[in-house]
Amino acid sequence: SQYTYSTRMARAHNYSWWGKHEKAKEMFNELIHEKADIAAIEGLAYTYLFDGDDKLARTKFREAVKLAPSQVSLQKGLLFAAFSSGKYTLAKRKAKELLANDPENPEYHSLIGEIAYANHQFRHAHEAFQTALEYDPNNSIARSYARRKQKFRPKFEIGSWFGLTEIEEEVKSGLRRVDIFYRLDKKNLFYAYFDNALTFENFDFLVGNHQAPLVGLGQSHEWNRNLHTTISTAQRFHSGSEDDYIFQIEQFVNIFSHLSVQIGYSFHDLANTPSIQVFQIGVEDKLTDYLSLQVQYFHSTHASSDRQTNRWMITPKLNFNSSISIVSSLYYTRSSANEFTQQDQTGFVSQIAFPIAPTLIGKVLLQIQRDPSHTSRSVATGINYSF
Repeated sequence: SQYTYSTRMARAHNYSWWGKHEKAKEMFNELIHEKADIAAIEGLAYTYLFDGDDKLARTKFREAVKLAPSQVSLQKGLLFAAFSSGKYTLAKRKAKELLANDPENPEYHSLIGEIAYANHQFRHAHEAFQTALEYDPNNSIARSYARRKQKFRPKFEIGSWFGLTEIEEEVKSGLRRVDIFYRLDKKNLFYAYFDNALTFENFDFLVGNHQAPLVGLGQSHEWNRNLHTTISTAQRFHSGSEDDYIFQIEQFVNIFSHLSVQIGYSFHDLANTPSIQVFQIGVEDKLTDYLSLQVQYFHSTHASSDRQTNRWMITPKLNFNSSISIVSSLYYTRSSANEFTQQDQTGFVSQIAFPIAPTLIGKVLLQIQRDPSHTSRSVATGINYSF
């Protein structure tokens, strides 16, 4: 009878909760053989999960999800099984699917925080747990991590680059860049940097002196989840002449969950040449869990002259299991002083980041830039340390 079936189902669940997993499996399998009921398959899947058999738990949850794809408890079970077995990419995808249908659910935000923490993405973990607490100040998972926030929310991060740069057959090696980040709170990030001919700003897009060091300060402020602004100022130190000054502002807007737009403006007060204004726009689309594609356009105009510079850049970004990332850019630049004087430039830059320890990230960079008169090359390795 249906009563007998329901009673046996309840007893199977009790056995599972009491830790008598073999008896629970036996009873759930009998129930499934008698009647392919979703509840029995779900109970068997959770029993495998409680018993530590994550692989069979995932298999049973997938089986149940195919039969009832809209049932939230099955999606959550598959998420738990994936997380428990270290399948963080699957767990993150399931958590985001659940969050899309219930964006104010604190449990899903705390689960995303746990996944980020397991991947040593401490800043992302902190943000997810903070969001969970905003919706539910008593959320036990988020509160437990909040009490240990120093372990997953580093306030300081220091990065450095060492390598060599070759320009016009002149080679210079040593320290190339230092970055210092300080996160005041969830919304405000402050940073300072020293750059010696490694980044685009020092690589001939705007000025000709490649070897002049650049020192800058900046702040990034997150207005909400879909809007944040970055403002920075920098000074380039020339030997034997006046220094250059740079001001830059960038606005980032998330239009959809997978699509964002970047708009930027910078002003360069140059000592020995007319000042320059630079406008930029970029669009980034998250194509898959592993791959996003960014397309950018830069346009600069020189004060007191008709010289213009345009740059087009395309950047695929790969992220493997939220720990190893590869960001590579191809760009083409055209500078023109008038309709008869033009100069073309092409370049490639690629950066790989990979974890060394929970608070230590290793980095490798390669950059090549070519124009009709010379070729510039940079090779560098670096580390980022969080504390």
